[in-house]
Amino acid sequence: VFSDKKSASQELAIFARRQEVLHVALYDQGAQPFAAWSVHANAPTPALDVSSIEHSDTGWQHLNLQLPVMLHQEQVGTLRVQESLGRVNRAVGWLIGLLALMTVLTLLVAARGLRMVQKRVLAPIIELSELADYAARHQDYSQRGIIYQQDEVGRLTERLNELFKRTEIWQGELTRQLEREQKTG
Repeated sequence: VFSDKKSASQELAIFARRQEVLHVALYDQGAQPFAAWSVHANAPTPALDVSSIEHSDTGWQHLNLQLPVMLHQEQVGTLRVQESLGRVNRAVGWLIGLLALMTVLTLLVAARGLRMVQKRVLAPIIELSELADYAARHQDYSQRGIIYQQDEVGRLTERLNELFKRTEIWQGELTRQLEREQKTG
């Protein structure tokens, strides 16, 4: 406003103390560079985009902002700032890594929990299967399954116990009948 380039340069240098700021430039009403600061000392001042008063452009690595400088409702210049998004990108990368780690840990805990639940749920069925296998191999139908709960597996155990009881009775009757026939024959 007062054509004081030294004060403008000092203000821009103060503004640019943040690590992310790569370039700050102040342009006059004629879109000519008035004062500039750059992280690279000899970097040229980029031309002003006169197609729009306010402008922002975001890439992967940089954020470019162009804003009007107003005094008493009148535009007296334009401020253009270029900032690095490196710190934001690192933070996002760190958060994505943390989220991936949390996801993996959650899946591992869930898998372990699922295995424990499966073992608990399948234990009576496995026990019943082993009982039936033992009875079939040894022709010993005196064994009985333990009913833990009155659910589907409990009802299956009851039916298998009844089947074993009937088979044991039939087997006993057949054995006695064979013994009688051998004595009489």
